[in-house]
Amino acid sequence: MSSDNGKNKKQESSKRPSSSKKPSSSKKQSDGPTEKGENADHDVFFVHGVSPIKNYGNDKEYFNCILQSESSARKAVCFSPKKHKMLTQVCESQSPIKISKLSSNINNNDVIVNQNSDVTLLKDAPFLPDDRFKKDSVLSLNDLLNLAQGQIVAVKAHVTRLYSETTHKTRSGEEIPRQEVTISDSTNSIKLVLYDQDVNTLTEGKSYILKNVRLHTFKDKVYVNSTAERKFDFKEIETISDPIDVNVATEVKMLCKIVGVASIHLTRICVSCTKKLNIVDFDKTIDCHQCHATMLVDSCRVTISFTLILNDVDKNKNIQLYFPSDKCGQLRKIINFSLEDDKCIAKALLEFPDIFEIFFDIVSNTVLDVSKV
Repeated sequence: MSSDNGKNKKQESSKRPSSSKKPSSSKKQSDGPTEKGENADHDVFFVHGVSPIKNYGNDKEYFNCILQSESSARKAVCFSPKKHKMLTQVCESQSPIKISKLSSNINNNDVIVNQNSDVTLLKDAPFLPDDRFKKDSVLSLNDLLNLAQGQIVAVKAHVTRLYSETTHKTRSGEEIPRQEVTISDSTNSIKLVLYDQDVNTLTEGKSYILKNVRLHTFKDKVYVNSTAERKFDFKEIETISDPIDVNVATEVKMLCKIVGVASIHLTRICVSCTKKLNIVDFDKTIDCHQCHATMLVDSCRVTISFTLILNDVDKNKNIQLYFPSDKCGQLRKIINFSLEDDKCIAKALLEFPDIFEIFFDIVSNTVLDVSKV
């Protein structure tokens, strides 16, 4: 069981939104990229999963919750801290409410509750609260498919596969451990991403109840991750019978050597506005075309991904595979190349003589794991 002291200040600063950064659901409270949603003027909801009040900027506050309507559930961002007490109470009592003057973020479909949104307590509703949102509910992986993004959930699942530990670079430039895990039950198989002190806490081949993981969707695929907002908790249970792994037929291992570099994408991030820098030529300093700040090149956070041409040493056959950022980090631990520029990276990769092992998806041609032989 993970301990209460597991989340230290380092983890909180690295995984929580920066205190100077606005929550992602709206660039501005009153005039961000919003539009009226379906029945946005007078929607009836049950409220679930009210978060603590959080800070952004110097003195501004917000909180999150899930709003369940008759047809769907959506993540909400509330920029009116005065509503926190009432929404917490109706969440605990499972009383329906009507909220008027809502809007929706056109980028991610989050519901936005502002200062001028009116909340009215109702005696009843034409539908019931969904049991899957109850605080003590332990869900199947298939249950996650129809829930709201950003929701904190508990699931019962089997650890089908543990991948090697990688690193995740935060907005502040700090590197923290990151680990991908494939979890399965009899209904589905999804990815779990663990961060910082949650890494290497689970054992492959064992089954658990996993609490306080956050639900996300990326490219129509559901996954969950641990978060500093709530303590990741896990309890070993009796092994789940017949867990499925929908990825097992498309994932293979290969011993390989680098024989070519197809592409390298090296990006530096502005230390002021965190936007990608448009680098044409630079010496020791560089100017940001977005916020016009001037900074030292060495102070910028760097992200990298590349596509390599690899030779399968067993079959003597070449294949082109994509290495996402964290897998590039794994390869750097083996080859130790500099991030100075594309040419230096390509030279170091092509001059590396040794064989290494990769684990990749044959459908997407994406590398999933990298290790020494």
